[in-house]
Amino acid sequence: MAALVLGGTTLYGTTYLGGSSGYGTVFKLNTDGSSYSVLKHFSSYDYPRGSLLLAGATLYGTTQSGGLLNFGSVFSISTSGSDYTVLGSLMSDGFEGVVPRAGLVLWGNTLYGTASGGAGGYGTVFRINTDNSGFTPLKNFSKTDAIKPYGGLAWARGTLYGTTSTDSITGGGAVFSVYLAPELTLTNKGGHWAASWSAAPGLAFQLQYKTSLTQSDWINLGSPIVATNSTVIVPDAGGGDPQRFYRVIEQ
Repeated sequence: MAALVLGGTTLYGTTYLGGSSGYGTVFKLNTDGSSYSVLKHFSSYDYPRGSLLLAGATLYGTTQSGGLLNFGSVFSISTSGSDYTVLGSLMSDGFEGVVPRAGLVLWGNTLYGTASGGAGGYGTVFRINTDNSGFTPLKNFSKTDAIKPYGGLAWARGTLYGTTSTDSITGGGAVFSVYLAPELTLTNKGGHWAASWSAAPGLAFQLQYKTSLTQSDWINLGSPIVATNSTVIVPDAGGGDPQRFYRVIEQ
C-alpha cells in the first residue's frame, strides 16, 4: 500500500499483509530484480501501511496498529534487517493520536508524522526523537478545521506541509502547514552560557538578547548565522551582563 524508497541500487518497502504471521513485512530488492529478502516479519497486528524513510543505514516507518495498546507505532530497522526497535507507541485518541497510515520525515534527530486519530478523533501531527524519546503531538485537528490527515508530510525550510481527507468548509479536504519554530537551549559551560537551537542546513538565524524584559527592543548578538547542520551552537553567549534574555529568529 506504500511507495518504495531507493538507497543506491536497493529498493526498500513495506507490505501491509503477508510475512510469517500475516501482519506485514519490511523488504528489500535490488533494482535489477535480484536479491529479494524480507528484513522484518511483523506480528501482533502491526500492519505497516506507510512508506519508509531512509537515513544513512537506518529505515524508519510506522505501523497502523501494534505497539503497547494496538494504536500504532513508530519503528526503526537497519538496512541489514538487524536492530529493529519500536521508538514509540501511540497511546490514545486524547494524546499522541492513533492509526498512523503514512511515512515519516526527518529534521535533525526528530521524526515527524501524521495519525488519523487524536484528541476528538480528528487527527494529529506528531514528532518523536530518533533516540526513542520525546513523543509529542504538535497539532490536534478539530472538526472546525481540516480533519483526517491520511497522507504523509513534506518538509521545507522549517515548515511541515500535509493534506487532510476532509475539512469543515467544503468537505473536500485541505492543504495545511505547520511551522517548526527553532527550539532555543542555554547550557552553562564553566560559567559561560552556550546557546543552541534546532536548524536546517542553509537557513539563516539571528540570535538576540535583552538585559531586561522591560526593554522595548532586542539587541542582535553578532551577525546572522547560516546553519551548516541540524544544530546551531553559539559559545559564550552570556556576555558580562548580570542577566540576559535570549531569543532566536529565522531570517
